[in-house]
Amino acid sequence: MCADCNPPPLGEYILYRANERLLQHAGQIGVDVDDLGEAKAVSTIQNAVADRFCLAAFRSIRGEGVRFLFRIPACSPENHAIAFEQVADHVRKTYGCEVDECGKDVFCHPEGGL
Repeated sequence: MCADCNPPPLGEYILYRANERLLQHAGQIGVDVDDLGEAKAVSTIQNAVADRFCLAAFRSIRGEGVRFLFRIPACSPENHAIAFEQVADHVRKTYGCEVDECGKDVFCHPEGGL
């Protein structure tokens, strides 16, 4: 689990967010890139504007990382993990950054709420 990850809901759930409780996937995936430094975080977000796959990109709370939001087909939790790997590969190739593994599951943070 990642200590700083508190992603937006990636679907509709029964009672709480967890893979086995997913009712409907939202068709989005969020990934985090940490420890870029302030200048690289800003330039990464500027580059995200031209990325046709990226819906949004913004700086992390500490200002040295970036949170990306990508549109993907609505899918099962199993396919979400596959999509995560594809998005992570896209981020590596496009931005030269490694993503935090916390977004791999539909559920990330044990205290994350809707």
